[in-house]
Amino acid sequence: AFGHGAALARLVQFSGALARCTLRFWNDFMKEWFADGAVVRLQLWKDNQTAECKSFEITMPVIPRFFLATSQSGVRGMSLGLDDAIENPTTAHHAEIRTSAAQWVYRYVTGYTVILRGQIHARLSMAPPPPGASAQLAAAGAPIRIEEIR
Repeated sequence: AFGHGAALARLVQFSGALARCTLRFWNDFMKEWFADGAVVRLQLWKDNQTAECKSFEITMPVIPRFFLATSQSGVRGMSLGLDDAIENPTTAHHAEIRTSAAQWVYRYVTGYTVILRGQIHARLSMAPPPPGASAQLAAAGAPIRIEEIR
């Protein structure tokens, strides 16, 4: 159930799976980690200069290619750091996570590290068990998927 850290744990698991190199992997990754219609929104600033802000909206068909291009550009690993993350259930099957600060860390094969810093707001959903599902299936819970990260 949401509200006890399930959505937050899923976002941390997502962080651990971010360094792969094939389009097939990323297409399968999408099915496991993202809800239909999911979107990743990024706002990037140059040295905290808001005049140089660029916004990107990465939609469902493009998300696998975004991660593939990232991994093929020499990124050997990515991870998320979530500071003061709070999980807030919005319905029985939806939750939001907000952080006071976060880091999306890219580690390159050259030894360089690039860190994107800011806040993260994520919406996650859990499909309800199908009608007539066994108590065991209902207790196991449904997969938690990302609807939006911004």
